[in-house]
Amino acid sequence: MPWDGCDAALSARLAYPEVRAALAAAARNHDLTESELAEAERDWEDFWAATRPVEHTTTVEHHADHLARAHALRGAQAVHLASALAVGAPGLIIAAWDRRLHTGAQAARCRVAPAQLNP
Repeated sequence: MPWDGCDAALSARLAYPEVRAALAAAARNHDLTESELAEAERDWEDFWAATRPVEHTTTVEHHADHLARAHALRGAQAVHLASALAVGAPGLIIAAWDRRLHTGAQAARCRVAPAQLNP
């Protein structure tokens, strides 16, 4: 995975409830059994504990507004991209499998992993 050898895993704080909601939805849809859900929740908690959350500041908020309009992003996608850009690290790589976020990150001249998404 792109983050296995990274110096620091960073994420918009928004990722926490998004992932928890997605796991709950997978269980409701019977895509995960109760034991699989419990394991996925433990794995997420372990990953999140090692992640440095980027706070949703006014600066991130306003930048997300600009990014949403400039790159046709949905609200959450724009918040994730604005949060990554707020870090300002020269070696930053954004891991994105969402097509719009991936395209928006590339348009914002960010390094993205994977480099290309399958059609």
